[in-house]
Amino acid sequence: MGRVAAYTIVSMLLSAAITSSILQSVFGGRQLGAVSVPELIRFVLAVSVCVPGLVCPLVAWQGTHMKMALQRAHEDLRRLALTDQLTGLLNRRGFDQASAEALALMAIRELPVAGFMCDIDFFKRVNDEFGHDFGDAAIRHLAEVLRVVAGAAGAIVGRHGGEEFVVLLPGADRAAALALAERCRLACCGQLVEHESQSTLITVSIGVAVLRRPDFSMAGILKRADCALYEAKRSGRDRVIVWREELTCAA
Repeated sequence: MGRVAAYTIVSMLLSAAITSSILQSVFGGRQLGAVSVPELIRFVLAVSVCVPGLVCPLVAWQGTHMKMALQRAHEDLRRLALTDQLTGLLNRRGFDQASAEALALMAIRELPVAGFMCDIDFFKRVNDEFGHDFGDAAIRHLAEVLRVVAGAAGAIVGRHGGEEFVVLLPGADRAAALALAERCRLACCGQLVEHESQSTLITVSIGVAVLRRPDFSMAGILKRADCALYEAKRSGRDRVIVWREELTCAA
């Protein structure tokens, strides 16, 4: 509103200045009663032509500037609605939108799709021992690993909730997905998590799933990846497990 008021005032002052200049030029400082009708007509015509011609571009620029500002504000709000505030990654809603577009494209091209779910091992213990602020630092640490390692491979990365993250790899086969998940696991446990005066190493468990059928869905990938993640936890944590038919999962 401050800019709108400023632009309005500038437009009014500019209009007044132009009108005064024309008035001085036409009447030469004479009183209005000493002005002839032809001179008065010339003055009116000059004002009606010059003032809009000079002021309208300013008004048009003002309108364009306001429109662009509103568009930027709308884009910022949309980005915030799709972004996890703690990690800067896609939130669940943002990931669902991005993955739906990727899956539709892979279905058209008849390419496989891989995905994996991962979370921090013994996260409750980390929170209990170091505090929730440190727990947030651990979540950001894993998010940054996924952003750098998986993001560089063209993956879509999102925070699924709590300390759990989900990664979608459009066009990736089993070998590529397994290799990327292993790189993420090693990168996460290879660097200390530090917050204020505390530090510790954390590990992650990862469950991988690959679908090749043309009717695959994100729900199908997540269900299988979650099952593989449960198996990774059950079999000792700090490992990558690929989903297979014989896996049994918790209800």
